[in-house]
Amino acid sequence: MRILEFIKQNCKNVEFKPLYELTIWDKKFKGIPKEWQEKTIKFNHILSADLKNLLCDDGDIFLLSTGNFSGYTNSEICKNFNQAEIIALPSGGFANIKYFNGKFIDSGNLLAISKDTSKVNLKFIFYYLQSNLKIIEKMFRGAGIKHPEMSSILSIKIPVPSLEVQNKIVEVLDSFSSLVRSLVRSLVLEKTAREKQYKYYLNHLITNARNSRIFKLGEVCEIKGRIGFRGYTTADMVKENQGAITLSPRNIINQKIDFSDLQFISWAKYEESPEIMIFENDVVFCKTGSTLGKVAIIENLPQKTTLNPQLVVFKNIKCNNRFLYYVVSTENFQSKAQSLKGVGAVPNISQGNLANIEFPLPPLDEQERIIRILDSLNELANGLSAGIPKEIELRQKQYEYWRDRLLEFPSKDSK
Repeated sequence: MRILEFIKQNCKNVEFKPLYELTIWDKKFKGIPKEWQEKTIKFNHILSADLKNLLCDDGDIFLLSTGNFSGYTNSEICKNFNQAEIIALPSGGFANIKYFNGKFIDSGNLLAISKDTSKVNLKFIFYYLQSNLKIIEKMFRGAGIKHPEMSSILSIKIPVPSLEVQNKIVEVLDSFSSLVRSLVRSLVLEKTAREKQYKYYLNHLITNARNSRIFKLGEVCEIKGRIGFRGYTTADMVKENQGAITLSPRNIINQKIDFSDLQFISWAKYEESPEIMIFENDVVFCKTGSTLGKVAIIENLPQKTTLNPQLVVFKNIKCNNRFLYYVVSTENFQSKAQSLKGVGAVPNISQGNLANIEFPLPPLDEQERIIRILDSLNELANGLSAGIPKEIELRQKQYEYWRDRLLEFPSKDSK
């Protein structure tokens, strides 16, 4: 990068100064209005529904949080706001740092402004602190909620090259981070489009399958679950290699079985219920609680497996197993299952009600045609789902690498 040569030529002996000489941290900023605070629950982590209603897509006042949340409101709702260029640290929790320039209200962070904008670009300081976040993490201490040890943080030495160099580095990093954000947005949009396409064809093809007849689920398969008296307790749980896998709803991720986080029950418990022993191409369905409707087809089964009481398995299927898997994934089937769930602390659908749900079943050749189309679309959607996090991670590492390279300066004391 040409910027590296520019830095090398213009930064022979860079002076390092402690953060407290470059920034002001004791300036008072306006926080969340009192009437909002009453509607706030641990603002940096979770928002009540009432507070969310105060936000808007076209707002011009930023609700500043160093947690996982960010949003905008406007001057009609909040007339008491700040307008400044600041960097922010959380007053408690996990080490994080944010930069903002404009109108905002604060959610309870530690905020700083530049002491002298003619000599120091505050965003340059932000990028340098962000590059050294691992060091800042060690300065958050406490047994419960960690808090920043500000004496240590304010002593962090910041390189102070010429303002021209600072501005050039900020310009490059702004451009780089903007490219990364743009790429992430485009990848997410592509993923969303493929998922919508898949869901559309899933529902359309099965609803409009040629030469279909209406069947109840119980006419097409047997629904098997763990019978009450054959339930198990913690005493039946064993370590890996000492028993069989017992699947739970948490093992169903994106309509596939995730075998990375498993629980095991004794061989005696496994053999007690042969009707729910799981085999390749079985279809499992969650019938209980908030996960009701999660479904997966068993593929690449690593060893002997059974179910916990929250799941059922479809056995002796009289159609293509994969077609049935797609059927129970449709919006039509899922909405019927949700409408039949009971009431109570943990609502569930009985196996009898599940067996009575109707759906169209075409001849075998039509089932296979639909499966080929859906498999192709599903593979494309899932491929994007798997690839996007890796691509984002790669781009983020690439950005961090160049950020750290640009912020490496020899000090006056270096030889």
